[in-house]
Amino acid sequence: MLLEIVREERPGIVILHLAGALHAPCGQEFQDQLMPLAGGERRIILDCTALTYISSVGARVILEASRKHKPLQGAIIACGLRPELREFMSISGLDSVLCIEEDLARALASSSPS
Repeated sequence: MLLEIVREERPGIVILHLAGALHAPCGQEFQDQLMPLAGGERRIILDCTALTYISSVGARVILEASRKHKPLQGAIIACGLRPELREFMSISGLDSVLCIEEDLARALASSSPS
């Protein structure tokens, strides 16, 4: 299954709903969607509820976006991770550069201004 990306915009937040597998054939499409958002003022939520796989290519794009977004006090939040994807995030170190939330409701709550 290829990657499907659905973009949803809310005040101050962009949600990318990801479905399918995030691997090399889809890496450029994912990069084209994510990188322009990084460095902006809005929070970014990656809804991974329907995501089945992340390759090193996908991890690299997320890492680059996080590095670009963080100096501007931006946050990239991943939510809805399956246990095997949560383990991948931990092994790859992505859990140290992303905020990880259990589900979209919690991601939205954590991305609200204090």
